[in-house]
Amino acid sequence: MVCFNPNDIPYEIASCIFKCALEGLSYSEAKGNLLRFQLVCKSWSKPAQQLLFKDVQLSFANSTSFIQCIQHNVPQQATSAVK
Repeated sequence: MVCFNPNDIPYEIASCIFKCALEGLSYSEAKGNLLRFQLVCKSWSKPAQQLLFKDVQLSFANSTSFIQCIQHNVPQQATSAVK
């Protein structure tokens, strides 16, 4: 029996798989899946984050908070500011 190791998937292939998995999903569903994908293993983190932050939607209410987080280099708070 061969064990599957998610770390063995190359970056480009993981990115393609993620894009296919997100087709037809709403923005919030896709964001939720990408947040989970990035936690699977270290090699999935970068391609998931690239897609996660490819399209950022800010409302007027959270745009100031997002800009302040970026200026002060606080990525965790910036992520929560994104709708």
